[in-house]
Amino acid sequence: MRREHAALFRLFAELDASNIEALRAFAKRYGWLGKLPRQSQPPSQGVKFAEGESQLTWAIEIARMRKAVRWLDKRPPTLSGRDREWWDWLFNVQLQGVQARISFAEEGPKTLRLAPTTLLSAMWLQLAMAVAWNKSFVKCKFCQTSIEISTAESGFRTNREFCSDSCKTKDYRKRKRTAKRLVEKGKSIAAISTEISTDEKTVRGWFPQLERRSGAKSGRAR
Repeated sequence: MRREHAALFRLFAELDASNIEALRAFAKRYGWLGKLPRQSQPPSQGVKFAEGESQLTWAIEIARMRKAVRWLDKRPPTLSGRDREWWDWLFNVQLQGVQARISFAEEGPKTLRLAPTTLLSAMWLQLAMAVAWNKSFVKCKFCQTSIEISTAESGFRTNREFCSDSCKTKDYRKRKRTAKRLVEKGKSIAAISTEISTDEKTVRGWFPQLERRSGAKSGRAR
């Protein structure tokens, strides 16, 4: 539930359920969903069981989350009869894995918080809070990861463009590499500025030799 993972439910909804390697990579980084099947009886002699969640289980949960995320993005003003019952049922079933916790500190106020017991319930809690508090999301300019825009502790300011300082640095280096390639092709500063969405002053700072070359040409022309 930390800030850097505030939009994890969106990343989960974007998974390709048919790509087993993508599912494994997600599980390796964030863990199992928390829907392990229970054994009704101990294994027989010589029979071994391996714990795990099936690809079908993941596919079903991804489909449910994807449908809910699409509904969130549309933000319907009202819900009628059957639709309201469906969404009430879906959210409340998924939020059964969320429990309340209270912390008693030696000094200061007591803290009451919500504690998901599984990864899946944590992602549904994220989504439920986004719905209840009208949160909005934008894509990181570099890696396209969703960023929460809100006044909550998990959110960022409205002019946030990157999900991390690392992505900001990588975007800067990418723009500079692209600009260098365009300079070698003979592109003007104005054209480069437009193509990489960077102001001309910054581009001139990267390549001062262009300014000297331009000034020399002007002097010869006079």
